[in-house]
Amino acid sequence: LQCHATFHSLVRPKKKVKSQVPHAIHTSPTDTEKPSFEDLHPRLQSFLEKEASTCSRFVIAAHNGRRYDHRIMCFHGLKPPKKSEWGATIDWFKKRRPRLSSYSVSSLHPGGSPPAAHRVS
Repeated sequence: LQCHATFHSLVRPKKKVKSQVPHAIHTSPTDTEKPSFEDLHPRLQSFLEKEASTCSRFVIAAHNGRRYDHRIMCFHGLKPPKKSEWGATIDWFKKRRPRLSSYSVSSLHPGGSPPAAHRVS
């Protein structure tokens, strides 16, 4: 049995992101329409619990999931389901293409970054 589900949402940053940090975050009047992470947290937690209960193996995957996304989510209070694992697509690429000069999303995707990569606004 294979389960495939996705969860996608933009999140409104709590405070302005410093300009010295590389990012593509743009503020606009519609920012108030996006949930804060605190508002989104219960919905995301519920999604993870529900999906994990229907699968024998549950992997939460992101390009740099183990080193970055996992830490950020746990820092903000997300409690991954007990039988979950964090996966990183970057590790998959490193095993299959060991001599690439870069493993960034933009260098791996034909034509640069895919439209939704690191999409925040």
